[in-house]
Amino acid sequence: MNIPLMNYAPAAILANLDSQGEQRAYRAMDRMEKGVINVAFILFMLGLVLVVIKIAVDKAGTWTINKANNSAKIDLERVKCEEKAKLRERECEAEAKLHDANNQSDVRKHREERLIDLDYEKEKAGIKLADGFTLDSNDNGSDNSPNDKLWLDDYRKKHPMPQLPSFLKFILGCPEGYEIAVLLNMLSMLGAMCFSRVRAKYLDGVAKAPNLQVIIEGISGGGKSLFKRIYDLYFGRIKESDAEKEKSSKDSDAEKEKTSEQKIISTKGIDTSTAALCELLDDNQGVHLYIQESEIIRVVELQKQRKGIPASYFLPAFDNDDVIRTTKNGETRFKLYLNYTFTGTAEGVERFIKGKVADGTAGRICWGVIPMDMACISQETPELPEDELIENYRDQVDLWRGKYCFTTDEEGNDIAVPEQMIDLSYVNEALSRWLSKQEKKNEPERNAVARRFGEMAFHCAIILHMLWGEPKEGNEDRDKVVKLTLYLADYLIERYLKKFSDELKESLERNRNAESVQTTSSSSSKPVFTDELCAELIMKQKAGSTWLEIARDLYTTEDAVKAQIKRYKKRLNGK
Repeated sequence: MNIPLMNYAPAAILANLDSQGEQRAYRAMDRMEKGVINVAFILFMLGLVLVVIKIAVDKAGTWTINKANNSAKIDLERVKCEEKAKLRERECEAEAKLHDANNQSDVRKHREERLIDLDYEKEKAGIKLADGFTLDSNDNGSDNSPNDKLWLDDYRKKHPMPQLPSFLKFILGCPEGYEIAVLLNMLSMLGAMCFSRVRAKYLDGVAKAPNLQVIIEGISGGGKSLFKRIYDLYFGRIKESDAEKEKSSKDSDAEKEKTSEQKIISTKGIDTSTAALCELLDDNQGVHLYIQESEIIRVVELQKQRKGIPASYFLPAFDNDDVIRTTKNGETRFKLYLNYTFTGTAEGVERFIKGKVADGTAGRICWGVIPMDMACISQETPELPEDELIENYRDQVDLWRGKYCFTTDEEGNDIAVPEQMIDLSYVNEALSRWLSKQEKKNEPERNAVARRFGEMAFHCAIILHMLWGEPKEGNEDRDKVVKLTLYLADYLIERYLKKFSDELKESLERNRNAESVQTTSSSSSKPVFTDELCAELIMKQKAGSTWLEIARDLYTTEDAVKAQIKRYKKRLNGK
């Protein structure tokens, strides 16, 4: 049987079909072509989706890795800083122990040699030695003597510094013996430029501000420039901003343009004219001004040229008392908000503080001391934060500043924020116990100044409470605030008594004699004109009160008040 051969070519197939079959064949081929196209399109889209998903996954993975890496870097830097601080702290402790062990005999030997030298010098003449150690200054802490170095070493050995807030951890990397002085300096700057409008009630029920006036004593070339380096490093942005504000103000004055912009200045140099400085303080809306000067002798010299801080401003700065500013239009009265850090040699400090022990000014200053022996000064550079980390610190300063000092509106006006009250009752409880402990020592000089130095430590506590993030009740950070506050209270009163105990004893003796004379010669109801009271009366008179008004407040006569003030001034002049 013969099977016919079939031609399967499309054309041949179509030729063998009738008209209906041909149409069906065309439709079949159309469907086939569309199917092929659809399948190809679907495959293409699937491939495209897969590519997009892959790119997205890659980017997400890269972002996650980068974020993790950045976070890890930050954590690593923080850990490194903490480890450096801890390592430095352990090294300092080990060095201190080794130093104490190795140098006890050296110290005794040095003192014996020094006494031999002194005996020889006494035979020649009663003059001062080249290094400032006077013949009669064996126990006087007011000179640049080895006693200050010994006192500082002994104090640091007996009173290890408690834990610091993280913002101040760099202090542990400072040269040995500088830690307390740097801490006081930082607290003064932070109080003025970060927490100026924060208030807290002290034991007397009066709201206090973070007022801290600091003087640090050291030898010439003894590393006092460290404090300026820290000032520039942490608060450089503020200094630049203040300089721009003042330049803009001067340009406006030069062009005789009247501007209604209110500007708050936080930093200023000591060589400003007294009139300009008083105007700035008056216009600062209750926000602190901070001044730093590395040579305290300049403060005294500039006052003779009517520049810098008026001598009458140092006492009221502690309590933000009213002061008088004289202008062309008369006198204005304003509350003084001023923090400062002065550093200098013993000679410069002596010239600055002359006459200020009896009137109470010296007892309102945080007295710091740095190593008095060049051989004891570390030459290594403090481990200050690196550039990237310091920018974070400066950012934090700006945040605090905008929240607790002042803000700037859209028109460029600086506006002081309202005073913000915080609760430091837990600190008051600790300071109350501290005061009781001071009283039990039964030392007249200590009892005379203890409450004031307790208040000074309270000013420090305001800043420490803020640095630890305003810890709530039950938070262990409150214990850290209390420990560091009491540590500073101990240091401040001990350093003051070490430096000024002799002068303070003389002042108290004069006051007792004055009281005795008045008690025997007149009614016991009349006031006792102590040196401190006389100083306060002089301030009131300069602030605008008349002697007659002052006398009436004291229930005495105007002549009696003037006579007591005259005697007080003679005592100050050594007559």
